[in-house]
Amino acid sequence: MTNPCQRQLICLTLLSLAVLACGNRIAAHEPAWSDLGADDAILQQRKLLAAEHSHQVRLIRLDHSRRIQQLNQAHRDAAHLPPHRKHHQRDRIAQLRKAENQRFQQALSAHQYRYKQQLAEINHQLKLARLAPSPAVVWREDSHLPGPVCFQ
Repeated sequence: MTNPCQRQLICLTLLSLAVLACGNRIAAHEPAWSDLGADDAILQQRKLLAAEHSHQVRLIRLDHSRRIQQLNQAHRDAAHLPPHRKHHQRDRIAQLRKAENQRFQQALSAHQYRYKQQLAEINHQLKLARLAPSPAVVWREDSHLPGPVCFQ
């Protein structure tokens, strides 16, 4: 039988594979970016960024949860120690729990900051794409020219 940490790692791996498979399945049914207009391609990029953001936040939270569970188990295990060692061990676990909570907050904040920067860049691209005039392009074949000619 696997221990709780191994089970969580297996579940996390399966979850990651499921998300990847789902993303691949969605990508297979959606048109390529080159088939879309600039607007649609940027909106698609924003949608993918949001999905990736949700997945990363989920992974950060799962990792934090796993670490806290390990500390909680260590706290319970300390009950079997002699009183002077039990108190010392539980104080140490409390310090580790505090450090883990700070690490979690920093990881989440750093990810949120990167996500907001990327989202702002995508939104800026979308704004520029919507401001740019779309030229009316007409293609016609000329018998004396080697290929199609583009007139604007």
